[in-house]
Amino acid sequence: MMKSQGSALLLVLMITAIMTSVMLLMMSQNNYHMKMSHLVKTQAQERLNLYSIQSKLNFDIMTSNIHIYGPKGTNNKTTDLESFQGERFDYLDASVSISDKSGLVSLRPFNKEVFVKLLRTLGAEKDHVTEIVDRFEDWQDPDGIARFRGGERGSYDEPFLPSNNDIVAKEELNYIFDGHSELLKKVLPYLSMYAVKDINHSYISKQLQKQLYQGKSGSDILPQPAPRGEFTEDEGGGSYSSGKYYIVIHSTADGFNISREYELIRGLGTYKPFYIVNEVYR
Repeated sequence: MMKSQGSALLLVLMITAIMTSVMLLMMSQNNYHMKMSHLVKTQAQERLNLYSIQSKLNFDIMTSNIHIYGPKGTNNKTTDLESFQGERFDYLDASVSISDKSGLVSLRPFNKEVFVKLLRTLGAEKDHVTEIVDRFEDWQDPDGIARFRGGERGSYDEPFLPSNNDIVAKEELNYIFDGHSELLKKVLPYLSMYAVKDINHSYISKQLQKQLYQGKSGSDILPQPAPRGEFTEDEGGGSYSSGKYYIVIHSTADGFNISREYELIRGLGTYKPFYIVNEVYR
């Protein structure tokens, strides 16, 4: 009789232990799902917050004269936008950086002189610079004759490359910089597409100034910008803004590290006041 009771007690204890383990597992899973639900909800709220900040930022740029005169313009007293030179500043609940594309090195139209100097100051050997520039120009010209260090069809693994058309995206540089991937990573942040050919001192970033001028004043390397109120031959010359901006909105609220990157283009002479292209959420 005692043995039977002992066996029954042991069986009850085993069942209790199993049920306890199952309950603890279910509670742990429930806590995990609750945490995941909270993270998803918070992330969705932060995305909506970034959209709101982006809308307010675009409104501030396009409804004030800042998109004409830039942040340093004498008439710019109506917004909190501090810089168009790629420097981060606080804006609402996020940090924002705005780069006027006229302050970057243009690939289209091609600013060859400054592009070459940038590659050299980033540590590229002279032969490598010649190779990259020749490949870049062969990539776009309509003929099938390769330059001295360039490459036409047969020089690439893909038989349909190069396209022999104007470059349309920075991603094409992966082929042109083949064998120089580290150099490409260094140079990419300083390049722009569909901007203005001549770099504009008023909007060049401090990082790019350091690379191009190496401590010298801008007048030692590049021509001085035109005085305010005058335009150079290209759109956006002198101290005027080009109306083409690369914008990054960054937020670290609630432990999330998220950002939106996009290009804002002023729509002068079009039905829309501005266009948003190349929008990326990270």
